[in-house]
Amino acid sequence: MEKPEPKLSIITATYNSRPYLDDLAKSILPLRVDFEWILSDDCSSDTTPDALRDLAASDARVRPLFNASNLGLWGNWKAASERARGDYLLFLDADDMLGDPTWLEEAVRVLDAEPGIGLAVARIAYMDAQGNDYKVRSLPFAHYGRRMSGRALAWRILLSPTYPLRQGVVVYRRSSLLEHRTFDINLVLEVAKSFDAQLVDAVGLRYRIVPGSLSNQTHYKDGYWPGLVAGYFSDQPSYGLRYPITAYKVGVGALKPFYRRLSPNRI
Repeated sequence: MEKPEPKLSIITATYNSRPYLDDLAKSILPLRVDFEWILSDDCSSDTTPDALRDLAASDARVRPLFNASNLGLWGNWKAASERARGDYLLFLDADDMLGDPTWLEEAVRVLDAEPGIGLAVARIAYMDAQGNDYKVRSLPFAHYGRRMSGRALAWRILLSPTYPLRQGVVVYRRSSLLEHRTFDINLVLEVAKSFDAQLVDAVGLRYRIVPGSLSNQTHYKDGYWPGLVAGYFSDQPSYGLRYPITAYKVGVGALKPFYRRLSPNRI
């Protein structure tokens, strides 16, 4: 008998990721939601491929994929997403870990019940390279546990003076991604043009800060995401928001001290 399609596809792009795979697997494999875990390796030179084969041998929900050539991070995500079978997709970095496992159950429940919701978003707990949590970040002025319009989500992203979302804290409706060929916050904003979002009141991701990783590179820091949000609103000229948002982008650093005093545990 043919195996039924999973409800959720968790997609992890790997490249020399062996030091983090055990922690990641411990956070994923106990999940009670119906899922498949796609691990797409981008020509690792360490023992990552062997570890992926071992995981697949021990759990039928694990699907290792091995690229014939190095595709880069976004190319790897794209290739893996095209082979995903789930109704909903979660892109999870290899050096991160899931947070509260029940958040994915809630995300799937809401997406099943509400076809107008294209993505579910949770909070993030940041951890150091050794896996020690040290802060939780939420979208500013957001009521978790509620539905939010895509426009309102974009505003919350804009109003946060630090990078407010990470790829591994967003579950997407697969059908909402058919026309998009981008990832990370770019993809959040593209989907938000056509769909509402559900804010799940849970820590969905434990995000590891690793020296030298993408999270510490300049284009992921101040000025990168306000420009993306300005582009989101510039596609809707009737609102006349392009110039005010551009001005905000220039002055975003000035709001940091105030925001840190207002929400010290969410930066």
